[in-house]
Amino acid sequence: IVSTEIPFSIPYSIQSTNDGVLYVSDLDGNKIVKVDAQGNKSVVKDILESSKGVWRVPAALALDPSDTKKELYIATDAFQNTPLVKLDLDTFDLTPVYLNWLNLKPIALAYDAQSKSLFSVTPSGILVKHELVSGKMPVVLRELPENGVHLSYDSTRSVLYVIADRGLYVVDPVSGNSVGMGVSP
Repeated sequence: IVSTEIPFSIPYSIQSTNDGVLYVSDLDGNKIVKVDAQGNKSVVKDILESSKGVWRVPAALALDPSDTKKELYIATDAFQNTPLVKLDLDTFDLTPVYLNWLNLKPIALAYDAQSKSLFSVTPSGILVKHELVSGKMPVVLRELPENGVHLSYDSTRSVLYVIADRGLYVVDPVSGNSVGMGVSP
């Protein structure tokens, strides 16, 4: 599917739902773009200024793929002095998410709907698990190489896939143990 109605400037992160809807963050365009299963694009959220704060430069995204709660987690440059917000995809309301973790903008995110946990990677390469419902302190799972980190949570296998330093790793989301699956040339 190729669509150019809303061109991307610097696409950074992508998330998909079970029904084939994609959400793409555009760094330079300061927007979240929705692409439906037919390839139609629409801006979900553009630069926002409100009583809640200023949202700029959406980067990493995380979404429950089943899309049951219709919430998209977005790493941002600033929103009420927190680097993470939750966007309600029905009402388009933004809510700051406080993770009790150094207040650094995550460079990668993944969401586990079963445990209601959000995984993030800090700019220094620390993989962290945040239990959103319990409010427990975040758990540091492991340190990662800082080069090109991307995350994806596999709910079928209950593992976290991590791309870092040209390698693909499978990480146990409880212990943080991992096995390298290969290195690209």
